[in-house]
Amino acid sequence: MIRIFIVEPMTGELLTAKEWKEKAGKDVKNAEHIVIVPEDGTPAFMIPKKTLGEFPWKEAKKKVAEELFRLEGEEVPESRGGLPTRKQFIDIRDARSCGLEQVLELIGGDQLLKNLRNGEWFWTSEVWIPAGTSAEDWSSSRYDAYYAWFSYGSFGYANYGNYVGNTNLALPLLLYDFREANV
Repeated sequence: MIRIFIVEPMTGELLTAKEWKEKAGKDVKNAEHIVIVPEDGTPAFMIPKKTLGEFPWKEAKKKVAEELFRLEGEEVPESRGGLPTRKQFIDIRDARSCGLEQVLELIGGDQLLKNLRNGEWFWTSEVWIPAGTSAEDWSSSRYDAYYAWFSYGSFGYANYGNYVGNTNLALPLLLYDFREANV
């Protein structure tokens, strides 16, 4: 089963929703981040309780990088953070079945279902490259793409046909290192 934790804002400690509610009391909405631990052994990741807003794809990537820099105090390599991958959106969708919406509501976060009912989509970090392209095409296209994958996070559904100039929601994601955590 997917595990969901709230990041205690002062200590960085990971707490279950019940633990956070007991500890925070009336300050329960002070938490800013949650950690999702996928059940398949892929890396855990941290997301904020709110999106950064809607942007074209390249601007969304830039805004997410700025937010991660603000959190980490240094530039975060793409291998450690950025917009979520399509796989991570499937994990987010699966986390909804394990209480993600309730955790977000508890801490005053954006509700995925609410965003999706308003017809909003989320950018992924992945550009769309047509089938049959070579590795060389991929490496040159990944920085100058015309289309990128986007996800309808409620159902884990992803689509590739969105022009990078269109706007979708930007959700920063940072891989979470359990060697530095209490879990």
